[in-house]
Amino acid sequence: MIIQTRGDWKKRPLADAAIQLSTIASKADKYKTLLDIAPADIQRIQLADKMNKYINDARSEVNSWSKGLTEYDDQLLFGNMLQTMNDFPALPDLGTAPAAPMAGIWHFIENRRSVWMKHPKYTDAIGDEMTILGPIQTFDTDTYKPKLSAKVGAGVIHISTDSTIINVHNLSAAISGKPFVLITSFKGAKYEYLRTLATAGQAESVDLQVQGVYQNKPIGKLSDIVTVAYNG
Repeated sequence: MIIQTRGDWKKRPLADAAIQLSTIASKADKYKTLLDIAPADIQRIQLADKMNKYINDARSEVNSWSKGLTEYDDQLLFGNMLQTMNDFPALPDLGTAPAAPMAGIWHFIENRRSVWMKHPKYTDAIGDEMTILGPIQTFDTDTYKPKLSAKVGAGVIHISTDSTIINVHNLSAAISGKPFVLITSFKGAKYEYLRTLATAGQAESVDLQVQGVYQNKPIGKLSDIVTVAYNG
């Protein structure tokens, strides 16, 4: 079955994230009346955007100066011994930093994003314009094969899988060589499988496998089997 889903809404490269932050700051102000966005929230985002721009500009200036300093050092160590050194690279003037805003702006936006998207006047068109929605992705559930990894702890097996698109998985387990038994369905990328030894004090070789679930039905292919030594 072909489905359409939304990818991750957060931009990853610093340059793209900076543009996104500026867009959110601008569009939150645009939709403040429609979505009942508090002035304090808009101010916090705008102040963070201002500081982020200052940091990025400062980073660019400092990196450029550092490159010049390396070239100056190379001239000193390996340059023409008949030439006098160039003038030492002047430190960049970064100007005055803006007032320090509250920290954790992306955590804050993620929290407020959930509120905005529940507003009765919110639409996906607004979300796209505000850049708080990820890109639409086409996904074939029939070919989905989840990844699986497991790590053993005291009395627990830590399960990890991918949840970017398919967020629910069935976990099955078995003592190696025996049939798999469905343990549970879990949401998200991680699950703590609390397991009791079949025979107290006797270690087990445990096979694990997961399968994606969409609209309450198993989909796609089973993951590769992961086997762990479990001591309880």
